[in-house]
Amino acid sequence: MKKLYALLLLCFPVLVHAQYTVQTGLQPYQTLTAPNQVAWPIGWDDEEALIPIGFSLSIAGNTYDSLVLSSNGYIYTEDGSYEFNPYYVDMIGAGDETSVGYQLEGTAGNQIFKVEFSNAGFFEDTTGTARTSFQFWLFENGCWEARLGPSAIVDTFLIFEEYPGPFIGYANYPADSVLALTGPSDSPITTPIDSIAFPSLDNVPVDGRVYTFCPEGQTTSISSLVAVPADVYPNPAQNTVTVRLPRAPKTNERLIVLDIHGRAVFQTELNQLETTMQLEHLPRGVYWIQSSSNSFPGGKIVLN
Repeated sequence: MKKLYALLLLCFPVLVHAQYTVQTGLQPYQTLTAPNQVAWPIGWDDEEALIPIGFSLSIAGNTYDSLVLSSNGYIYTEDGSYEFNPYYVDMIGAGDETSVGYQLEGTAGNQIFKVEFSNAGFFEDTTGTARTSFQFWLFENGCWEARLGPSAIVDTFLIFEEYPGPFIGYANYPADSVLALTGPSDSPITTPIDSIAFPSLDNVPVDGRVYTFCPEGQTTSISSLVAVPADVYPNPAQNTVTVRLPRAPKTNERLIVLDIHGRAVFQTELNQLETTMQLEHLPRGVYWIQSSSNSFPGGKIVLN
């Protein structure tokens, strides 16, 4: 890859950033409601912009109030010590349909800084038709998430410069360590970067895929999607599925069924500990369930 970051990573041996845990899940992708738009100084190619976080981020005893946003899908601290990579690839603007924005949500102590790339194009795309959308969420407790949205990518070998997918990970330069995701996008593993192979996912993540990076002992709502404390039966099922919750649901809570692309295909009210869903109208396959408030961990169901 022609970007400077890739060259830097290949220049020294690294270790997995042990104090982080990584989890994956599915949630419907929702665009930001009122983001502040980023205007690149020159245009798009290899551009950078300094943007305020809205709260003080603490990493290894250092405090940061702003981050540098690159048009190539990575974000780093002003001193260059730490780098977040929600979707690292050489991107370009695709006219008025492409935008990059950021916004701050939540109350003090529980704020989330969100960045969104919407309908971005790719530098290596000769057709001019490939697009992707994704978000970077930075939590006040130090966790961060890569949230992948809809994409239109056919020739991954060309777009990702001879690699099957994007680089998603975290770099800690003072410690010479990098945490990178490799393998299938629905169940990736973490791996160190060495001087031989540039790590990437094996394929393009589906719409709604979420990767959560958290310091040990910290969590976010999406982290609960990998556990299944709710009782789901029968599973596999044919037409009817019953979900028994471990505790009473919240007021106006809903149970949502997602397909493998993270799209909501069925919803029903949650007003009791046990809810039965008629799903005979859905195609046979694998689905995920979650509550609208994320107060219960989700789980996988199989229709056959």
